[in-house]
Amino acid sequence: VPISKDNVVVENCPEGYQVMVETAEPLEVVLCGPSAVLKKFDPKQLRIVVDAEDLQPVHNQKIGVRIECDNEAVWAYYNDSGYKIEISVTQE
Repeated sequence: VPISKDNVVVENCPEGYQVMVETAEPLEVVLCGPSAVLKKFDPKQLRIVVDAEDLQPVHNQKIGVRIECDNEAVWAYYNDSGYKIEISVTQE
């Protein structure tokens, strides 16, 4: 399922810092769950979560993200490399 950068949520961003999503293409996520639920699934229920707590100012950095879902019957499958997006972190 493709998730657009509109679904990115930034958590724990230090005061005075700004996180910008640089990834242009949707993130392709593999979902697991009952087939009946997946057939009716709305991708708007997914969020790409960036934990910015330990990030430093840098441009075009690829970081690992967490995928969250509002539907408890559906979850994201994580392979060995996980899911990554490209971000820039600036200090205001």
